[in-house]
Amino acid sequence: MNRHDYDSTMVLQATDTEALMKDINRMSFQKAQIAASLSAEKLKKAKRVILSGSGDSYASGVAAGPAFEALLGIPCESIALVELTRHYYSERFQDAVVILNSVSGGVSRVVEAAKRANKHGAYTVSLTANDDSKLSTECRTTVHMELPKKSNPTPSTPKVIAYTASCAGLLHIAVYMAELRGAISEETAQEMREEIFRYSTDALGAAMDTIAGDSFHIADTAWKDFKEYVFLGDGGDLGAAMFGAFKCPESIGRMAHWDDTENFNHVNYFMKDTDKVGTAVVVSSASPSMSRAQETLRNLLKLGRYTVAVSDAPASDFPEGVHVISLPKAAYPWLASSFLHLPLALLAAYSHAILNPEFVPYRNKGGLWTDPGAQRLTASELVIL
Repeated sequence: MNRHDYDSTMVLQATDTEALMKDINRMSFQKAQIAASLSAEKLKKAKRVILSGSGDSYASGVAAGPAFEALLGIPCESIALVELTRHYYSERFQDAVVILNSVSGGVSRVVEAAKRANKHGAYTVSLTANDDSKLSTECRTTVHMELPKKSNPTPSTPKVIAYTASCAGLLHIAVYMAELRGAISEETAQEMREEIFRYSTDALGAAMDTIAGDSFHIADTAWKDFKEYVFLGDGGDLGAAMFGAFKCPESIGRMAHWDDTENFNHVNYFMKDTDKVGTAVVVSSASPSMSRAQETLRNLLKLGRYTVAVSDAPASDFPEGVHVISLPKAAYPWLASSFLHLPLALLAAYSHAILNPEFVPYRNKGGLWTDPGAQRLTASELVIL
């Protein structure tokens, strides 16, 4: 089989990452653009950073969160939207920078989060492709994320490049904040910007044929046939694991779970019918959890589970029998987490394309899933606590 016969829009959002990210970086994430959008005074006085969003946008905060803590030396929390809007301790919004990520900017819960954070004294920042959205209107300021129209021309296709761009945007904001606060030098900040750009474009571009080839082989020979999926990751790598899980119901309508390696070994380790479950472990080469990931992989092999590892470490770092998809090694310990989702997106996208030759994603199915009133997302009741 020729993988290029299965180049759906979802597939191309991943395989064209190099070209798309060159455009997105140029249009959206230059230092001058970010500096013009953010208040230096508010960023300098911040005592914590809070990242949130719904679905993919939440996962991007999990993936990029470690960069804020590593570079700024202050707490950074990646919080689910409903937790932030309905359950988070209100006094912790004081002196916080709250970055709310939403491509459309129209989801009710993210608007609710902005209203609540503003009410309790936070500096709210929207990261969005829609500057006229409800979220942008509600937040104190907006960092614009320009997505090329060619990146997703088919309506309702599961998003991939938007997630990649969101992660990159958060990394650029973290670098700018660290430079502004004096945590890193101007020279170091510029080196980091250049490396984020290089990794997301040239480095991934040079490796993409191998990444896509490995992903297609796994999807064709095994991944497409599983009835459900489990994705594991720790720290920032959990963001990629979450994203991989999100794409399964969106593309092929099958159940997926995400978890950290420790909890998995206590709980979902005991799932029966292991031949019907595809399992992926995401781990950055610099992750403090590398040894736990390796132990987990060995445990999965003993169970007879078909297991994939996604990492910027080489295949030789993992137990024999694991199907490894390797990305280029990242220059900073916080960098790889924001791009390890790409093979997971391709596993879902190729499985979908092989199973559905017309390339109609499951999320575009209609029928029971049609929501004319949009109450599920954009017309949900706002409650400001």
